[in-house]
Amino acid sequence: MKRRIRRILSLCLACILLGACATEDGRVLDPRFDTEEYLPQYDMQNEFSFTNVACETEDIIYYMMSMAEQQIHYYNKETGEGGILCGKPECTHAENGCNSFAITAGGLNIYDGRIWFITWNPSAPGSILYAMDLDGTERERIQTLSYQGGHSTKMHLHRGYLYIGVSQREVIDGEPSYHFTITRQEIGNESDEPELVYENRARMSQQFRYIFKGNSLYGYCQWAESTDIEKTTELFRCDLRTGTQETLAVWDSTSMNPGGLWIDEEKIYISESELLGEEEKRETWTTQLWVWQYSLKNGTIEKCMEITHPRAGGQWEIGPDLYLGAVEQVPQEEKFAFTIMDISGEMVREYIVENSPPEGELPGQMTYGMTEEGMICSISWMLEQKEKGDPAMLEEIWWVPVDPTEEVRELAEYYTYTLA
Repeated sequence: MKRRIRRILSLCLACILLGACATEDGRVLDPRFDTEEYLPQYDMQNEFSFTNVACETEDIIYYMMSMAEQQIHYYNKETGEGGILCGKPECTHAENGCNSFAITAGGLNIYDGRIWFITWNPSAPGSILYAMDLDGTERERIQTLSYQGGHSTKMHLHRGYLYIGVSQREVIDGEPSYHFTITRQEIGNESDEPELVYENRARMSQQFRYIFKGNSLYGYCQWAESTDIEKTTELFRCDLRTGTQETLAVWDSTSMNPGGLWIDEEKIYISESELLGEEEKRETWTTQLWVWQYSLKNGTIEKCMEITHPRAGGQWEIGPDLYLGAVEQVPQEEKFAFTIMDISGEMVREYIVENSPPEGELPGQMTYGMTEEGMICSISWMLEQKEKGDPAMLEEIWWVPVDPTEEVRELAEYYTYTLA
């Protein structure tokens, strides 16, 4: 409740800087949206800017696995109860007709009191946007979409629009390139053609984020023209009323893992990290982590934190109260660690996962989001297949509260099997 009250009462500083904004062009779809105040029913949850597979209400986290499993799950933070999100009577949850069925791209959003998500269109190229009641009942088809996949897709609902950010590979004059776009389409209006909000082209694959504050979209895009040079990162803003764009800052970066993006009344925060050590010697691995802060008032950017952390972490998320959270690998052991620290680099919580499967390898980890109350994340292992039919991979979803007195919990697990 604290977060909701604070957001509703807060005003976006950008509105002060830009003055009164005209709406003659009709880009604000509803009079309720003609404000810079936070609208909890209609504004994107910026805590989940990295993936499309998690969102939350005051008490419940909704999530999907990041691998092949295609169902929406829930976890009640108050009661500890959870499971597949389906309220259809006598459903076996085994077929596509289950209310929980979605695709890994997910598009999970809490919007207007319901949960929203996408599935592939079985009868034509593209996908379909659905909405469902929060108890897993009343699944409703909303509209078909032209989206057919792409790299690092990020889908978010905000003030009447579905926004899709995606990087797609192209070949121009015989040369490969990547085209990053953010488009938006009016929710529930199939005849509304996707409108371009932002775009960038580069020779190498691009990493990006975007979040919202009022009627502005803020984002970053990191790219390189070859593997031999440093990457370039651009911080940008799009005015969603007027359709104008502006570059706020540009810098060179050695980061392999641009991470969290957060905004408050005065500043924008961006985390970056780089893995240090010898690739073949796990015991030498450490992480250099730093956080940029951009002043909305002064238009300046500077580092507000830089540390070297003695574990192998990559993607650091930033959330309310400026906590940073990540899943790391313990260099000396085949184990994962969950780490939460504050903006000064002081440790708030760390938890070592001790129940690693025997002879399992650590292929990957992912932080779904860093909220005011905690971190939801995914860890996975490649498994040794001793006999035909043995699983090839195990993925687990975990909830890590910020409060060190609260229990860290494994929410779900999913095994992947090969066809052979």
